[in-house]
Amino acid sequence: MHNHHRDLEMESSFLSTQQENPIAKARLSNLLNQVMTDLNQRKVCKLIDGTISLFLKVIEIRKDPPTVKDWDVPVLLKPYKKIPRDKWDLTTQKVRKIILVAL
Repeated sequence: MHNHHRDLEMESSFLSTQQENPIAKARLSNLLNQVMTDLNQRKVCKLIDGTISLFLKVIEIRKDPPTVKDWDVPVLLKPYKKIPRDKWDLTTQKVRKIILVAL
């Protein structure tokens, strides 16, 4: 937001004309309201003002996935012949010979 307002100021004296121009003051208020409303409702906001664009998005910070245990093994959900080998995970590639012997 800081860079966006700095660029607006450099391009059109956006913030310095606030006190002299009530329309500019209303414009800033509208922009900030739009940001707050869009981020709260849709989690994204797009501001375009002249040649300056600002895209904001609320991201979700997730917890780390659980630690993989020694007994957690890959499970093929499709017949192995239908899965291209380059799409197999590393563990499945390593135990491929064992899988083929068991089948």
